[in-house]
Amino acid sequence: MNMGNTTFIGLILLGVIAFGIGFRMNNKSSSAADAHQAHGCCACSHASHQSHGGAVEAESDIKNYPFASNGSLSIDNTNGSIVIEKHDANTLIIESVKKARAEHLADIEIVISVDNGVAAIETLYKKPKISGSVDYVIKAPAGTIVHASTVNGSIATHGIHHVNADAVNGSIMSHGVEQVQMETVSGELSAAFSGAVAQSSLQSVNGTIHVSLPASYDGSVDIRSPLNGAVRSDFPLSSEHAAIHLETVNGSIAVTRVK
Repeated sequence: MNMGNTTFIGLILLGVIAFGIGFRMNNKSSSAADAHQAHGCCACSHASHQSHGGAVEAESDIKNYPFASNGSLSIDNTNGSIVIEKHDANTLIIESVKKARAEHLADIEIVISVDNGVAAIETLYKKPKISGSVDYVIKAPAGTIVHASTVNGSIATHGIHHVNADAVNGSIMSHGVEQVQMETVSGELSAAFSGAVAQSSLQSVNGTIHVSLPASYDGSVDIRSPLNGAVRSDFPLSSEHAAIHLETVNGSIAVTRVK
């Protein structure tokens, strides 16, 4: 079944909205220190290297917060990657690396709020047209409910059970997931389920989709056939009794059974 115009337009709007969300932050100004709701350990370092546009500074920061095993984490980035990994402690560890020309580094602000098992991370650009990025590596309990968004950059999760992720230009990958919602305009989508399989969807405009499901999964898979790309599935294709919903416009779709 070919994707309807409504779905296609919806995905395009996703890109426009996400792009707007990222760059609306140019006009926001707030202090990261005021945003902290919990005290954590912090370690910072600086490095620099030359680029065609001049000296590029890299500023690293690590923060550690007490965190609930079933807490909620939202992260909103503009340029840069997001990696979220599970660990066994009831803590939230946030490592960030800002990169920009020396005169612009201070204009990229990371605002973190952690309170009662709810964490929010925002990347703010204080001035327009700043060329810079922030890469995040975060460690959280497996039961954390994650909402991750970026405009330009990849998103990857490892061992986090519930993931909601969207990007405009970038791939999204989740390993060890039980429920996932993924959307991107341009990029590959990949999800590997670890056991339980709850209602999930992966949507892309330009990019391949790959899903691996455990052998114990006895449902079907709902696939909206791409306009340009092949479809291969080890499971029955049907919208009935399907926990997995997949669609792309340009790109192949593969669903494999893990034995």
